Amino acid sequence: MPILSQTVPVQLDTAYSPYFAANWREAFADVAKQGLTGLELAVAYPNDLDADAVLEEARRHELCITTLSTGQICGLEGLFLTSADADARRRAAEVLRAHIRLSTHLGRPHVTIGLLRGGFGNDAGTEALLAEMLWPLCAAAKDEGVKLQIEPINRTETAILNSTQQVLDFLRALNEPEAIGVLYD
Repeated sequence: MPILSQTVPVQLDTAYSPYFAANWREAFADVAKQGLTGLELAVAYPNDLDADAVLEEARRHELCITTLSTGQICGLEGLFLTSADADARRRAAEVLRAHIRLSTHLGRPHVTIGLLRGGFGNDAGTEALLAEMLWPLCAAAKDEGVKLQIEPINRTETAILNSTQQVLDFLRALNEPEAIGVLYD
């Protein structure tokens, strides 16, 4: 059976979902009513999420959790993996590790690296810095049986990895196929 998924924020509202975070339970019901079968959860603070309640509600509506979106933390706190600020990079990596742990609790949905990667300047070393930051995160994901996925995002939102081909080239160079892939949507 094909999985048709809808983004639902479960903590804070997001511009790319028709649902409000405060009404996530009603959103799950509506997603199921619409005939969709999956959920992409927008999660800013994975350590603060009641994962049991989310999983129970998803099961109640026979929905699978397909993806965890990580980008909200970038806009909220300016955290991203390629920040010039080493502390911001460290904190962004901690948030991604928390998403990996949350994924294991929710049935191991993929964890998306979209805006969390950064790349808001035009620095030639940004992709190398991203690769450096991703190596230990890929190892953590692999250890937990979780797949990370990089989302190609248009150049008006980030200066790196804008096309599927650029992401594929980056992943080939990273050479960690078991732990990371591309979100092609």
